[in-house]
Amino acid sequence: MRRAVCLLLCALLIPVSVALAAENAEPDIRAAAALLCNADTGEALYALNEHDRREPASLTKIMTALLVLEAVQRGEAGMDDILTTRASAFTDVGADGSVAGFTIGEEVRLEDLLYCIMLQSANEGCNILAVHISGSVAAFVSAMNARAAELGCAGTNFTNTHGMPGAAHYTTAADMKLIALAAMTTPHFMEIAHTDTYVVPATNKSASRKLTTTNSLISTSRYSEYIYTYARGIKTGHTAAAGYCLVSGAEKDGLRLLSVVLGAKLEGGKIRSFVETRELFEWGFSNFTVKKLLAKNKIVGQIPVIMGVGKDAVTLVPEEEVTALVSADLNVDDVHVELSLEHPEGIHAPVYKDQVLGTATVRYEDRDYGTVRVLASFSVERDEVANLWAQARDWLSRPWLRRLLIAVPSAVLLYAAFAVAVNLRRRAAKKKQTNYRGKKKYTDR
Repeated sequence: MRRAVCLLLCALLIPVSVALAAENAEPDIRAAAALLCNADTGEALYALNEHDRREPASLTKIMTALLVLEAVQRGEAGMDDILTTRASAFTDVGADGSVAGFTIGEEVRLEDLLYCIMLQSANEGCNILAVHISGSVAAFVSAMNARAAELGCAGTNFTNTHGMPGAAHYTTAADMKLIALAAMTTPHFMEIAHTDTYVVPATNKSASRKLTTTNSLISTSRYSEYIYTYARGIKTGHTAAAGYCLVSGAEKDGLRLLSVVLGAKLEGGKIRSFVETRELFEWGFSNFTVKKLLAKNKIVGQIPVIMGVGKDAVTLVPEEEVTALVSADLNVDDVHVELSLEHPEGIHAPVYKDQVLGTATVRYEDRDYGTVRVLASFSVERDEVANLWAQARDWLSRPWLRRLLIAVPSAVLLYAAFAVAVNLRRRAAKKKQTNYRGKKKYTDR
């Protein structure tokens, strides 16, 4: 019977153990490079060869869109600007490169071109935008590299606006993360990058165009097996040299992630960039969560109050809560709060409610998760009688006053002694003079 019970328990527990192990196991990434990070902070949760130089293919267009939208944000261009295509827009797009079918002299809105490059991956659209923003493709490419340097990209160099292969055209997964995070915070970018289909209105040389995103994580228009409910944008890329590339965002239960996959393959009829991006997201959502590490109303300590009425200490509370993306199994009770106080030895009353008295740093193991100001949780009035006595003691304890209190009586005593001495001398002199006159009078008689 015991043996049967043990076998039954094992049968029940083994699937649970296998499920937990599968949940915590790292994703099966076969791409040349990959990275998963917290989209709000940029903190890496998973990384594979993230600093290796790789060709980005059409991921290049994320930087192109970023520069155009930043120019719009600065007022140097407008979403309704009408751009006219020039011959220079078609010089380097590649015979087999992605295009939207524009012709020389065609007039199209700037906003429509942004949808063309992000959904249709239109190479000529990138050059049309580049000329409008910088005056020439070369000047725009120079601006791309300058912006990459500003963002901290250490392994990136662009030689074109769209991502056609080139020996000197490269980036890294770590750098693409920086570029994508900057783009995600720019107005209009995520709206465009997360669009499934878009219709470009008719132009002076073309009927309307219907665009369909190449990102199968957010659309079933091309392939239905890759759809991922929590995916949010952003951009695909593919050339024979670069392999299959994908930058994608995802959001679930308040947690925002960003994934970069470079150099994935086509295996068993599956485009691995989609498969591996989804695996990264599922692993991230299973193993990490946003937790409140410090509540706003939690008492984190106290400091003595000197000369307070009815209170000899005041408790401290955080000015705001601290939340962070942490391992799902982290116990909040294990988090350490370290105080840095302006007056650790004590503060003189009065103390006012919400008065800033220092900072609190939230730490777990060797990581800091945030620093916030700490405030007095209540007010403490000053004991005026005690304050007057303290002021008196303070005055009396001052060296110059002590010296003065010693000097004045000493001066008075010296003056008194001097006065007594002078008075005695005067009396003695007077007495002597009297005796002298008395003798003279006696002799005359």
